[in-house]
Amino acid sequence: MLVACLVTLIATLYVADLQVTFEPHLLLPILNSIFLAAIPYFSSFTAARLFLSVGRVPLLLVGSGMLALGGGGLLSGWFIGDAGGPNITITIYNSSALLCSILLLFGEITISVAPAWNPFSNRVRSLLTMYLCVFVFVGGVVYLDTSGLIASFIVQGKGPTLLGRSVLILTIISFGLSAVLSLKHYYKSGTQLLRWYSTGLLLLATGLTGVLLQKIVGSPIGWVGRSSQYAGAVCILIGVLSFWRTKISTGLSLGETLAELSQKRISELEQINADLKQLTQEMNIILEYAPIGIHLSISDTSAKQLILLT
Repeated sequence: MLVACLVTLIATLYVADLQVTFEPHLLLPILNSIFLAAIPYFSSFTAARLFLSVGRVPLLLVGSGMLALGGGGLLSGWFIGDAGGPNITITIYNSSALLCSILLLFGEITISVAPAWNPFSNRVRSLLTMYLCVFVFVGGVVYLDTSGLIASFIVQGKGPTLLGRSVLILTIISFGLSAVLSLKHYYKSGTQLLRWYSTGLLLLATGLTGVLLQKIVGSPIGWVGRSSQYAGAVCILIGVLSFWRTKISTGLSLGETLAELSQKRISELEQINADLKQLTQEMNIILEYAPIGIHLSISDTSAKQLILLT
């Protein structure tokens, strides 16, 4: 419902084409730091803990992706008030979001292809190496962008450039595919974490669509796009918090909690199948003896009619 409302609002604002801006100097960096930095970093921390516990590759990729999103969200907003700030902000954040979306998509594909794949002999070293690569990427984008060595992503009043549009489209597609695959895994496992996670990814994709359609950074359609991304981050946070609540309430380790969530759904499905099997057997018995009951009922009715006639 929320996604549909946001899509409708974005479409309406795109048609209206309002050429106004609202960009207070500190508002964007503060909001980005809260929603697009703190929440992704917390999610990255949770994924890192889980990876060290169970060693699954998708967890490493998800943690790295969230780290990239958090880095872009934290740094990008602080350039908005500088000369050429809108382009610098867009370039840093969208590049980081692209890396995040690709890593998350590979994580979902890995779950589908080889969910138990664990090729790392040293999990700590693998985690530190991957996270360091993400820091280098985000830091490199910031340095190159502020040095004027990256082509413009957006031109105020005209909208995204070909480079900026290409990056956004690829990011939106990757987030969308990740959301679909995650939702598919949710229907199989019933884990609430995946439900909120897939919703968050879909909201991120919707928000970036608004950013793709904006002509001026700080326009109404741009703020709707940002708000959609903030809502997506909140959904992801709810999913992560639901996982931690389960861990605390059960007293299990991180790996045991993750296994417990999946096993609980499996048990529920097995119980449903058992109930359906029992119901089917009862229906078969009813249908088997139904003709006898109908015959007796007809015979009794015929006898009563004969008595009345005599």
